[in-house]
Amino acid sequence: MRLSEFTALVQGAQDPFDPKVIQQWRKDLRRMTKIYRDIKVPERDVHQLDYAKERGYISTKEHQQGIKEHKAALEKFNEARKLFVTFRQNFEKWWQYKLLPQVKHDDRPWFHREVVEKAWKATLDLGSLFPTRYDYKTEKDLPSPWALTQERERNIKRYQKAWNAAFKAIDEYIAVVKREKERGVKMPPGTDDRPALEQMDIEGFPVLLRGWNLLKPSDAKKSVDIIRQGLKLYKENAKKRLPTMLKYTLPFHAAWECRDDQAATYDEFKTRIKLCMNWPTAGRPDIKRMAHVIAHEMGHHLWKKVLSASARKFWEAAIDADWGPIDLQRLLKLWPDDVKFSSSLADKLAKTDPTLALQIEVANSHWGGKGTKFDTKEDLQELIDQGKTVLTMKNPITDYAAKNNEEAFCEAVGSLVGYGPRTLHPLTRKWLQTILPGMRMGSFRISEMIRGADPTV
Repeated sequence: MRLSEFTALVQGAQDPFDPKVIQQWRKDLRRMTKIYRDIKVPERDVHQLDYAKERGYISTKEHQQGIKEHKAALEKFNEARKLFVTFRQNFEKWWQYKLLPQVKHDDRPWFHREVVEKAWKATLDLGSLFPTRYDYKTEKDLPSPWALTQERERNIKRYQKAWNAAFKAIDEYIAVVKREKERGVKMPPGTDDRPALEQMDIEGFPVLLRGWNLLKPSDAKKSVDIIRQGLKLYKENAKKRLPTMLKYTLPFHAAWECRDDQAATYDEFKTRIKLCMNWPTAGRPDIKRMAHVIAHEMGHHLWKKVLSASARKFWEAAIDADWGPIDLQRLLKLWPDDVKFSSSLADKLAKTDPTLALQIEVANSHWGGKGTKFDTKEDLQELIDQGKTVLTMKNPITDYAAKNNEEAFCEAVGSLVGYGPRTLHPLTRKWLQTILPGMRMGSFRISEMIRGADPTV
């Protein structure tokens, strides 16, 4: 492989933001990795060959063949090292002087610093791929292809991880620049509308704020205040109702660039909870709902990292056994002719029969459920005529709890912390108390969890 064959190494690309440029850097690195991996490692290095010959372990012919193999490997070794050195030098010139604007260190925005940090780490990782060994004859450290035996695959995994992070940071930076060009906005050097990051301590919890700079100052202040209120209520309610949860509460990552249908996510591998701030800032903020969402995501952490296998098994058995057929004939009698959809029927029954209303929502939950569903009165009549059954939970939690047993647990602890123990059926509370000792009990008021209600503690 000759250096001239690496098109990305050729300097003078007119547009550093051309997708083909970064694609070529990736392609060249993959080709170089193959070259590095294909270097044939000799069975013995020079010192081992000399020692073996002196002791009579190998013949002169075998010694000469070993030396020949070592020289061939050393030649490939040095060729590959030159490729990596040239690649690294040219990549540094590209991202430092062509990709990024030239600004003072203190004026670098977050996205700029991210590229610098990741790119430097990636390039430095390429400087330790070719090991040396001390040569007692020359008293110098000399290149050693044989030493690759123990280090090569470990080196590849390390630098591939670093380069993936660097390429990701560059991709995000290029996307920001292109978005500004499409909007017709000329960015001054060192500025950008990339979501900013700031670490804060809110109500005693570490919170990483991402994207607050995309909002108006007044909206950003309002959003942070909503986070504060939600965390405050979560802390107060968890302390009263489920102290175990506070003991294991994770750091939070509040972001404003989530999808519209996202409320929060639990990151099991980074051990943090991401709060999506789009929904609580739209219209009148529902602080209890936010406390519920926080507790729900913490429920995933309790489920995966804290609860014992026997506790999870108990909960799963209890939820599975709670599913049973809903009385279709009763529903048909209760269904007024002027009500078209099952969701409207549930809303109508929420005050008079909140458990049945929630059972209807669970049975028809688009999140999951267990089989046959019905949207209209005609659908219900058809199911009755066909002799079919519709399953629901006898002690319903929420419609989202129908998704699976883990989500049922998370919705239960979320309802407990967010809205209070009265939002759970007595049997559900007993199940929770069995696997979560210390949970505070309370009177029962399931109507608080019906859609459209205004829950109160």
